[in-house]
Amino acid sequence: MALSDFAVRQAKPAVAAYSLADGDGLALYVPLSGGKIVAFSLLLAGKAELLIPASWAPDWAVSGGTHLWQGRAACSGQAVDLRCPS
Repeated sequence: MALSDFAVRQAKPAVAAYSLADGDGLALYVPLSGGKIVAFSLLLAGKAELLIPASWAPDWAVSGGTHLWQGRAACSGQAVDLRCPS
């Protein structure tokens, strides 16, 4: 299930830190402090890596992050860099 802007905006701190994931490597972590952290999970040379490009901001659209993440296929054969054009 893809993350939606509505779900991200409704994510509030809880008793314990938690995450919302789209099942395709894009996740939003909500720590006890109340911040929101965007993260991408990927495999590099067979090792699981967690890429954290930025904290979530209200003007950041989840669809934009999903677009960047899906564009990683355009970067195949290169070091994983979300700035690589899709």
